[in-house]
Formats: sequence, C-alpha cells, structure tokens
Amino acid sequence: MPDDGGGASILCSMLLFLSTGGLAGAIILFVFGMRGRRVGDQPICDACQFDLRGQPDPLTTCPECGADVSGPKGIQRGIHKRRRGVIWAAAILALLASGPIGYVGYQKATAVNWYTWKPFNMLLADAAAYPGLGPNDDFIELQRRLQAHELDAAQRRKLITTTLAAQADQTQGASWLLNDWSGILGSLLAAGHMNDADVQAMFTNAARTDFRHHRTLRRDHAARFDLDGEFERLPADVRFTARRWSDDVYVGDLCIIPGPAFDTDQTRHPAPNFNTGHLADFKLDLTPLPNGPTRLTSTIHYELNLVEPIKAGPIRGTIPIDQPIAIADRDAVVDNFVVKPAMRTAMRDAFELVSVEYVDGRTRVSLQMNRVPDNIAFEVLLEQNGK
Repeated sequence: MPDDGGGASILCSMLLFLSTGGLAGAIILFVFGMRGRRVGDQPICDACQFDLRGQPDPLTTCPECGADVSGPKGIQRGIHKRRRGVIWAAAILALLASGPIGYVGYQKATAVNWYTWKPFNMLLADAAAYPGLGPNDDFIELQRRLQAHELDAAQRRKLITTTLAAQADQTQGASWLLNDWSGILGSLLAAGHMNDADVQAMFTNAARTDFRHHRTLRRDHAARFDLDGEFERLPADVRFTARRWSDDVYVGDLCIIPGPAFDTDQTRHPAPNFNTGHLADFKLDLTPLPNGPTRLTSTIHYELNLVEPIKAGPIRGTIPIDQPIAIADRDAVVDNFVVKPAMRTAMRDAFELVSVEYVDGRTRVSLQMNRVPDNIAFEVLLEQNGK
C-alpha cells in the first residue's frame, strides 16, 4: 500500500519518546553528579567551604567570610566533591538524546513555509532585488498573498508601484516575464486594484515602435517607410482594441508626409500588438533642404480600449519618432551598409548578371547572384530618360 505519511509520523513519535526519556535520564544524572559527596571529616564552613581546622572552640563566626557557624548547619563535615564521571555520562546521554530531537525538529521546520511569516516590505524589496531568472519564493509568496486577499490597500499600492517600475525597467530583459512580474501585474489588473492612471502607465511602459526607413533619402526618388508597433511587456491575458495614427512626418523642418501618415481602423487584437503601418513609394520633394545629415521626426498616437481581463478606456498615449537621416543628390552612390560595412564589397561581388528586358510593354529585370553574404532584401530603381 502507498505510504500515506502515517509510518513517518509513528517513527517521529517513537524518536521523540526515546529522546525525551534519554534527556530526562541525563538531567537526573547531572543533578546527581553536581550534588556529589563529602570526603573526609574536617570541619568546613557551609557558606564558603573554608577549612575550619585549628580555629578556637567554640567557634561562632567564620574567619574567612564572616558567616554565622554557631547553628547546627553552619559547619559541615568533609569536603564536597562533585561526581565528574557521572556529569560526563549525563552530558554524553544528553548529546545522544538530542540527536533524534534535532532531526525531528529539522523535518518539522523544513515543512513550514517561513515566507508566510516574512514582513511584506522585506518580501517586496527582496523580490525587486532578485537578480536571477524564474520566480523565487518571494514572488510566489507575493502572488499568494495577493490572490488570498491578505494585502491591505497601502500594501497593494506599493506592490503596484514596484511592479510598474519593474515593467518600465528595460535592463531587466527576460526577467520581467520569467520572474513573474507579468503574472503579478495581471493579478492586480484582474482584481480591479489598478486605477485609470495605473492602466495608462502600464500601456505607456509597454509601448514600443520600430520605424524603418531609408537611412539616406535621394532627391526625387520614391521612399518607403514602415512602422511596426507592439506592447512588449503586458500580462498574457490582456486583450484590447486599438487605433493608431501619426502626425505629419518631417525631415528637418520640411513636412514630407502630411498626417495622418499612418492610420489603422479600430480592430480587436487577441495578442498585445497593434497593426503595422506602411506607406510605400512616396515621391519626396527635398528641394528646400541641403544635402547632409538631418532628423526625421513625427509623433505616433494610439487609442486603446481594454477588453480583458477588465474593461477600461479609452487609453490614449503618444510615442515620439526621432531618427537620424541623410539627404543626398539624385544620382549619388549611397552606402547603407552601416551595421556591417565590410558587406558592401561582398554584395557587389555577388551580382554577376543584371539584364533588363521589355516584354509586352512591361519591363523585366533579371538578376543573377552568387555567394550572397547574408539574407537580404533590396529594392530596384529603374530610370529612363532621367525619370
């Protein structure tokens, strides 16, 4: 039959009984050894054990300590000697008897979740300072107290503040999810403990954009801009509807794309992302701007309505766009291999054949490449009669 824990309980009870008996015997032996015995017949002061031999008789006061020795118990006969062997035996017996008690105590102590007794402020501070990956006992106990409704309003407010700070801390990397800050934030949200300002801060901390564009804009050429947006650090069960748009897009002080350049309809998102904005083949008139480095700027706006785990909204926020960019002449040779400069030569060597054919009124470009240095994506620019 499977062991249901009864055998272990009986064993612990037997060990405790034997150990208790052994300790009781050790105490008795210790007392007996300390009481000792009297050796010899010389008069001894009962108060200070001074040898009174050679003192005048009758003696009423101890010459050593001044105690009254005239009474029947003032003077003892013989020197008091402790039984050292018995004392040592008591100590050994006590040591042997304490072993099983220590073992049982250790088993009982390790079975107790001491984190349930840990003060909240210490629990929260240790969780915030935890450098590892994966929820430790501090995170588990915080989640338990939160779900068991054991935190008062002040403690919940402090937990919300700390959790939002961890969400905003980009240095944490994967520990945001693995240490279960995400789970704690989800529990706080689902339980209705977060106010509108907290929900706004949660989405502000999570909003990220990836604005992709040509690093160099050539005059009178078409340009392509892509904007991807997502919320990187939200609880897994968050669902929302989203709309996103942008202001004017500027290169320096020149508006190159009037807003809204990117606009998405309000749609439901089962995952914490909002749609990709895309604008391609936009003819740029950069005549007023000089060649050289400048900045591409805009502002992205989003409006969200939280659907799950609670309903809230609209939640509005903005994400600034500010990217370095350069302007070059129409026929300039542009090198965009910024991350891997050595790849430029390898890419040029990879093009072995480029041919252009006109078939049924269409232009077909054929490329033959060999030994491409990396996975690539590129655009083909066709010019005819300067256009």
